[in-house]
Amino acid sequence: MTGMTRSESGITFLLGPAGSGKTYRCLEAIRCELKNHPEGPPLLLITPRQATFQMETDLLSDPCLQGFTRLQILSFPRLAEFILGTLAPTYEGCISEEGRIMVLRSILNRCASQLVLFKQGSRHTGLATEMSHTIRECQHHGVTPARLLELSQKPHLLPSMACKLKDIALIFGQYEAWLDQQRLHDPDHMLDLATQALTQERRKPTKDRRFLLKALWLDGFASLTPQERSMLKALCDLCQFSTLAFCADSFPPTEKQLFSIWLPVHQTVRACMNDLAAVHELPPTCELLERSSTLGRFTDAPMLRWLEASWTRPSPCPIPEAQPQSGNNTSQLELGLPQTHQEPIQPSIEMMSCSTPAEEVAWAARIIMRETRERGARYKDIAVLVRSLEDYHDLIRHQFQRLEIPCFMDQRESIVHHPLVALTRSALRLLAHGWMHDDWFTYLKSGLISLPMDQLDALENTAIERGWRGDRWWLPLSDSSGQPHAFEPVRLRLLQPFESMLRQPMQ
Repeated sequence: MTGMTRSESGITFLLGPAGSGKTYRCLEAIRCELKNHPEGPPLLLITPRQATFQMETDLLSDPCLQGFTRLQILSFPRLAEFILGTLAPTYEGCISEEGRIMVLRSILNRCASQLVLFKQGSRHTGLATEMSHTIRECQHHGVTPARLLELSQKPHLLPSMACKLKDIALIFGQYEAWLDQQRLHDPDHMLDLATQALTQERRKPTKDRRFLLKALWLDGFASLTPQERSMLKALCDLCQFSTLAFCADSFPPTEKQLFSIWLPVHQTVRACMNDLAAVHELPPTCELLERSSTLGRFTDAPMLRWLEASWTRPSPCPIPEAQPQSGNNTSQLELGLPQTHQEPIQPSIEMMSCSTPAEEVAWAARIIMRETRERGARYKDIAVLVRSLEDYHDLIRHQFQRLEIPCFMDQRESIVHHPLVALTRSALRLLAHGWMHDDWFTYLKSGLISLPMDQLDALENTAIERGWRGDRWWLPLSDSSGQPHAFEPVRLRLLQPFESMLRQPMQ
């Protein structure tokens, strides 16, 4: 494939390995457009949800660019909401993830007699959650209940697999029928609705269109679902220029390389090129950015540059093998720059073999403490990556809190354990169920009550010892001599919010 200039084609695929400057090229093009035409036609930058803020921060790092109004930096779900809000103001609401699970649980109970493979587990709570994940995956890849039924009829299919596909098709079909009846939409169907709205907008005359783009950039994706590709095609059909950046060190080969690390990216690029071939008169153009030793992300990190370049094409390390650190009994390999007589150069890559996840976390914490205390690094510039955060979540939280290392964990936590939710739920249970011991101290231990922990522990121990339960908390507390107990002032202060609430008339 030969590259062509931007003016010859409206769609450009920008390929290159990590650190070759793809994001830099996109942001520079956006900056030039915003500086030259601050009030021009709209611009759009599509990135993964977790990268939108970082892209906006990097874009505004240029002191000559104080702000912008014509650019939107959005992920695909946010973009779908923006499109529907612009082109379909009468768009009905979406059901939430929790609502979808509740509906699927009701469908499983109602259709249990019609199920074959899932009949025995239809009343289990976890099945509705797993079915929600399955339906989401089907929607992302454009698989309908009719398609599932068609697949279940294929010959040479295992009976259990055929029954499974039929059960999923039945539940999926019932779920879609319920959405139509309630005039609601599934959140994973929003991209399809936005694509339909863009397609209808494309059929209108140019002067009557409400959604037009001057240019579009896409960056940060290793793969795109069929839903996202359809929406991207509709967007490219409504804008003059499009630049799609993907991380790959070569053009997609003619023959599929099954064991290549670049296979998902090459498949995505090939699928996008086929989808977008008919959007403009000329076919999309491709540009490949080569690795550079003087430009790019790894300019000041030669070892990282060597690691990235040798990831798929192993090559000898350009430095002599380093010795393990002294005083460390654990097996360790350090790859660093050659030592000079002027000043020692710190290693860029360290590999540590640990026997348990706890040792891994402890080692990472020591490295973080070393970098921040001895080398002037900042916590915000350090990231800890693990394959599965669930296996390391508690270990990292405990170890980092012990060493006072501030951190943010990119994982959703259940709102059930949020202090405000625990306080509200326990307060309502106290009023409804007569001041049960567990509800009362759950309320007090929520962390939102101004009572020292040592005093709270003493109060709980005294309550267990003296049997203060239920309505006894509404009576004065006294000691063995009949005198007011030391916790009586505490009781009065803790019950004051409830007394105020009970005095208010019910609305």
